[in-house]
Amino acid sequence: MGPRTHLDADPSQRSRDRLYRITGVPRILNLATDQHTLALTPDGQVWAWGVNGDAQLGDGTTTDHLDPRRIAGLGAASAVAAGQRGSLAIVNGEVWTWAQITGGPLVTRPTRLMGLTNVVAISAGNQHYLAVTADGRVWS
Repeated sequence: MGPRTHLDADPSQRSRDRLYRITGVPRILNLATDQHTLALTPDGQVWAWGVNGDAQLGDGTTTDHLDPRRIAGLGAASAVAAGQRGSLAIVNGEVWTWAQITGGPLVTRPTRLMGLTNVVAISAGNQHYLAVTADGRVWS
């Protein structure tokens, strides 16, 4: 194995002013990012890393992680969205959320949002979250 470069740096040695290759995640289909990153793989796995003070990584903790970790407890996701204080995924047309989504209790693992089905798109912003259903309605 050849010499390591800053692209392969140990996560604890990374700085913000350099570009790093992210390793440990299978092929990525789509990314969503804010202070944390969600990666969606072609088979629907969701991986997360970054700031986790509000449980945005969905790993059951509030510990930040610089290395990607697969989020357990989700089925095959078709989309992801990352907001400042929370995360969303679409699984079988339903929205799954984790973190500080509605100002209610902190949710550290993915939980299905009840009453919203046939969702085809999601988006997350600073502290707001949106979903679009197949009939074109927008939910907030």
